[in-house]
Amino acid sequence: MAIVKWKKDKVLSIKLRNGKYALFQMLEGKCQIAVFNSFQDQNDWKNTVLTKESVLFYTNIIPKSVLSRSEITVQKTVPPAIDLEFPKFQLNTGHGNRKIKIWKNTPYERELIIMGEGSNLLAEERFENEIIYTSIEVKEYKKYRHLELENIRIYPEFNERLYLCSEMNKNIDPLKELAFDQDLDLRCQTYIDIISGKVRLESLGY
Repeated sequence: MAIVKWKKDKVLSIKLRNGKYALFQMLEGKCQIAVFNSFQDQNDWKNTVLTKESVLFYTNIIPKSVLSRSEITVQKTVPPAIDLEFPKFQLNTGHGNRKIKIWKNTPYERELIIMGEGSNLLAEERFENEIIYTSIEVKEYKKYRHLELENIRIYPEFNERLYLCSEMNKNIDPLKELAFDQDLDLRCQTYIDIISGKVRLESLGY
């Protein structure tokens, strides 16, 4: 894979394991991107118009991990969305980790370790010179579910999240759902296998 250099407002497409393509845009802060609610079967984005309103979510990625290991195309003819700002409000899972089981008492039961102890979730507000943290509870999921985790995404966890968004036609982040003790759709099985590290990536389509 050719190295894709970071440049603010560069628009890229990424091929997902279901054959679809997604679009994202590099932002001013290196590692920060905006993912658009644009998924299609062909890597042809002629007449595509990107706006602030078409952003599905903002997140951080490790460029060397995602860009070098994914099928990426720089979309030079797609004008970038303007006036995009990385959100200053995010979620933090807190220190520590915990072992959880999902899909209990089913043939799909999985056990894995996730970040955060569950009782120490935080909402964070970032300013230029400081970060203000507010303690939140798991039961406040509906109040905070619109916020993104501050986690930095890597290959292929990021790719699988995009795949799930394309399949479910919505913004889905299994990590956030787990942090708030929410039930997961069974379509998240491959995602869970990826983050658990118990299954070889080659056997998962990566």
